Amino acid sequence: MTIPKEVARNHKAFEAIREKMEAEHFGKYVPMHKGEVRGIYDTSSDTYSIGCNKFGLGQFTTELVGQKPVHLGIFALSLTPETRNANI
Repeated sequence: MTIPKEVARNHKAFEAIREKMEAEHFGKYVPMHKGEVRGIYDTSSDTYSIGCNKFGLGQFTTELVGQKPVHLGIFALSLTPETRNANI
């Protein structure tokens, strides 16, 4: 699977500012376009709608600031094709 360049660029840029964003905007959503934060919004639907209107579908990514990982336990095994066929 290849990751589109926009997704990779935006993820790398967000990781570089993650701590600052979490300290200032925890729980907010940000659209990322060309490696830059392009706004801060309260809901994912606002972020998506505004991102589509400003940049076009597929031309931006959305990050949830302060997103905590969710531990799925044994259920995580059913999420990928590789693990569905694993001989455990």
